[in-house]
Amino acid sequence: MIGESTPDFLLLLDETHRKPDGTFIDRKSEEIYNDVSSKIQEEESHLCSDDTTESTGSGGLSVQAKNKIYARVTYRFQLNIVSDIWHQLNIVTVFCVALYLSVVA
Repeated sequence: MIGESTPDFLLLLDETHRKPDGTFIDRKSEEIYNDVSSKIQEEESHLCSDDTTESTGSGGLSVQAKNKIYARVTYRFQLNIVSDIWHQLNIVTVFCVALYLSVVA
């Protein structure tokens, strides 16, 4: 039933951000997909190498654990976007101040 399970965000990205030829629609989507995939593989390899009964019987990470990894990776990308915007605003501010000073002087 709809709403009863959490979707796998990485799978959702894979299904919604690819062109018909199988390539990603943009570089950021591909970077996110690759980063999240590698982090999930790292975590799953830690589970497999762990000697506890819980980890060996789990069959891999849960969707919730994968989505937490996805959220961490995409948060980093969002911070980069905010940082880029902040940098652009600073450039515009400096330009406006210089323009103002040239008009006033």
